[in-house]
Amino acid sequence: MSSLSSIRESAGHSLKSSFTYVFIRDNRDDILLPSRGYYLKLSQHELESQINYNLGKGFIFSASLRNGVLYPLDGKLSKISDRFFLGGGVQSIRGFRLNDIGPIEDKKDSLGGDIYLAGGASLFTPLLRVRRL
Repeated sequence: MSSLSSIRESAGHSLKSSFTYVFIRDNRDDILLPSRGYYLKLSQHELESQINYNLGKGFIFSASLRNGVLYPLDGKLSKISDRFFLGGGVQSIRGFRLNDIGPIEDKKDSLGGDIYLAGGASLFTPLLRVRRL
């Protein structure tokens, strides 16, 4: 069975109806480049958080944590279209190709996962100023 057909079989037929909810608490001082405050987002499958500290003299420390859990209620395996895919892009883990983290079939097709945990830490610094002599 080729990987493409195995993924197609995993996708199967499904019909979904659902209610969604999202709780967001954001007290950062800036949405794009915050220097202090925190952000918390909770939805039915995922939790995302970020905290920012101003260390003084233009230095800002930022830490973030994202996680998700998928649990099918019928006891069957999850559909590939419902799974989490990590890697690539600005909002994911940098340094990897798109959807490249996690189980891969035949060394080319990403299968996604039912659980993920991703974290990161950054130190933002001001640009150095060069004085002319």
